Amino acid sequence: MTPRNRKIDLVIAFDITDKEIMRRLTNRRMCRGCGASFHLIFVPPSKENICDHCGADLFQRGSDVPEKIQERIDGYYTWTLPMLDYLDKNGISILKVDGMGSPKSVSENLSASLQT
Repeated sequence: MTPRNRKIDLVIAFDITDKEIMRRLTNRRMCRGCGASFHLIFVPPSKENICDHCGADLFQRGSDVPEKIQERIDGYYTWTLPMLDYLDKNGISILKVDGMGSPKSVSENLSASLQT
């Protein structure tokens, strides 16, 4: 049971390379004005560094710089990966989903995996 007395039946783990995580996160941008999210590869703004919605400047969050991303990746190997092994050994199903495609294909992979 979890701290909120909920039983965990399934954990979803997206299979993605460290290099792809770095590429995706370093390309995220946020609007200073309205908070809209952009991605320089998947959802780029119409004008470079300008929000499509309100015209304000876009910025890169401090947590989306390579050094901070690497810390998060390292934390995955230190804390999350061993937890996945622990959960698996204790009968919790781990659903591995291919996370390497476009956001749409990853979403489709997840939906298809949950249907089976």
